[in-house]
Amino acid sequence: DLPNRAGDRRGRGSHQRKDSASNRQQRDHIGPFGDEPDQRVDGPHGPALADRLEVSRGPVREALRQLATENLVRAIPYRGSFVAKLTLRDVEEIFSMRTVLESFAFKLAWPRRGVRFFDDLRERHLRLLETIDAGDFAEAIEAELHLHDLVYAWSDHTILQQSWAVLRNKLQFYFAAPQRAH
Repeated sequence: DLPNRAGDRRGRGSHQRKDSASNRQQRDHIGPFGDEPDQRVDGPHGPALADRLEVSRGPVREALRQLATENLVRAIPYRGSFVAKLTLRDVEEIFSMRTVLESFAFKLAWPRRGVRFFDDLRERHLRLLETIDAGDFAEAIEAELHLHDLVYAWSDHTILQQSWAVLRNKLQFYFAAPQRAH
């Protein structure tokens, strides 16, 4: 039952990403924070972005609030939301935290691994290689992160999985920056 927790799209963990498609779509449209920090994402009520994404304003407002809590956008009352500036320190902190979290996840997951774990690992790795070979950078980012989701799912540690979910969003945004810049 373990892999059906956080990080496995087919199981119970899917509730943790109920808005991930909306958030992922939002992240794809907020602009390259590496080249244009402080770029305006949208006004205070989100109609232009909602129109662009072909969704109602409610999901856009909710996604912008979530992105603001993750420090991916800055929300300024009555002015709108702006792309957060990514600094070298931000990148260092993201990757140092990833190292700590993932090491701990492996420590917890390793005794639980078995045939099912390795089959899923192999399947996710092959998916990543396929997306890279196809030149689909956006899907490769998702496949890369989905590969790493596995160890967190097998850790069977709820707080660790929640911490990974927050860090995962930052990594997804960071990885996507070069793609959006082109």
